[in-house]
Amino acid sequence: MEYFLKRGISNAKAGMLDDAFADLGEAIKIDPNAARPYHNRGVVWVLKGCFDRAIADFTAAIKIDPQYALAYANRGLAYEKSGRSLKAQSDYAVAERLGMRISSHSAQETYPQNNSCLDENTRLESSLEYYRRRAAKAAKEKQNNAAR
Repeated sequence: MEYFLKRGISNAKAGMLDDAFADLGEAIKIDPNAARPYHNRGVVWVLKGCFDRAIADFTAAIKIDPQYALAYANRGLAYEKSGRSLKAQSDYAVAERLGMRISSHSAQETYPQNNSCLDENTRLESSLEYYRRRAAKAAKEKQNNAAR
């Protein structure tokens, strides 16, 4: 499973999304109870613009590992990109409660260029900075809409 997981991550970083998707699917077939392949396949779905499929994979990862902060953060992003900002804010809040910290480093502004969202079993602090800015923007928009 690790072989296909690592190769899938490498392919995604190289922009070979179809190959990444195939490798991550193989990893899931080998170990359907592992959360990381579902999470990383969710990232590939986001990169392809298939947000509902991404949400399904992030949700599968969360069901396997309810403490998977990065899966909540990335599912939040998929919710946001599909126009469901309230669900996005909820997932961002859970990710923070689970220990994701905001980095002092500036994250890249657009998700497709930010392959650090792939889980290589490391803390991805720059990703949370992106999510924090997006959640703050969504909250401000919600306040502005309520004031109208």
